[in-house]
Amino acid sequence: MQFFTKTLAVATIGMLLATNAQANNIYLGARAGQLAMDIDNFAIETDKPTYYGFYGGYNFGHGISVESEYLKTEKFGAKNSSIDNIKLEAMGVYGVYRMPIPSQENIYLKGKIGTSQVTIETDLINKKGESKGFGFGVGVGADISDNLAVEAEYSQLPDIDDMKIQQLNIAGHMKF
Repeated sequence: MQFFTKTLAVATIGMLLATNAQANNIYLGARAGQLAMDIDNFAIETDKPTYYGFYGGYNFGHGISVESEYLKTEKFGAKNSSIDNIKLEAMGVYGVYRMPIPSQENIYLKGKIGTSQVTIETDLINKKGESKGFGFGVGVGADISDNLAVEAEYSQLPDIDDMKIQQLNIAGHMKF
């Protein structure tokens, strides 16, 4: 995880330093959402696995951006199960495309694809799982002003063994 963390930090710093004279190329924001986990195709009902995170990106123009994010949950457990004290942490770097909806001036569709690293810890057999791989997401957003946007997004994180992790979140970011 140390190599991935350093790579993510360098990519983020590089995006921030690569600015030019155009306005609103850099954006920074926060997100919060709910997780859904599926182990061996058996959905686990959890104790409100809410996560929080932050993200930032660089807009190259024509709807194309590169974005990095960091997400983390507090400890949570599974209802009617011995799975308890679950913690999840995720980092990712994505290529993002935001496509304006022609009939709606400030509303756009969002798609992202990239690489993520997910770490999950649980007291069940004292296991810590880690996975690096493919992540993707789709969503919708709205420009509230020239410098502020909000988004709703569904994302799929890389599988950890037989565990599928999906997220649904709301985010807001400032453009600089």
